[in-house]
Amino acid sequence: MPLRNVAIGDQAEDVTVDTCEGLRSRRAGRQYTEVVGRWPPDAQDRLIDAAIELFVAQGFLEVTVDDIAAAAGVTPRTFFRYFPTKEEVLFANGGRILDLMTSTVRSAPKPFTAVELLSAALFELATALEPDRAEQRKRSAVIRSAPSLLERELLKQHRIAQTLAGELVARGISHVEATTLAGVGVVAFQTAYREWTTDRKRTLLHTRIEQTLAVIGNALS
Repeated sequence: MPLRNVAIGDQAEDVTVDTCEGLRSRRAGRQYTEVVGRWPPDAQDRLIDAAIELFVAQGFLEVTVDDIAAAAGVTPRTFFRYFPTKEEVLFANGGRILDLMTSTVRSAPKPFTAVELLSAALFELATALEPDRAEQRKRSAVIRSAPSLLERELLKQHRIAQTLAGELVARGISHVEATTLAGVGVVAFQTAYREWTTDRKRTLLHTRIEQTLAVIGNALS
């Protein structure tokens, strides 16, 4: 399931977008050089691409909604059709992440244990994010640059943990076990994700998650 995670005014600029599959559904090297219709069909993706590039180049606090809209070749009005604030551009894929993880838990074979269910959800998310590594690096760097974004990220993680716990309970796991495992799982994922986005090695996110879960398992054994 593709996931996505962007901004700009009435004046258009050239914005070249890198190719990534999985979370992103953009065409390689596409340049947006014309002012298009009021709500172009790919406006949301263009806004996300433009916003992240501007946040990286100029700093999150320095970029305005007008800047994002202009870079994407749309009007500020179109921006607000998709996002209430510029902060929300960075969290546009939150709902899809939840959908992907919950659907994985729900569709897993019944013999799966709680740990297996959680691992399956984490690995499925890793598979979806892997092709988008370059974009995730940028997003992660922007979020780390602003306390307000870090707070928003923590709220997102809390929501994911709560939702996963609920899905585990629905599969017959006790509330205490489900809540504990979901919380540990989200922390493990974030630890692995941080390593994946900050180092220059080509280690897969799936492998990072396995390593982090192993560390937790060894510490508790």
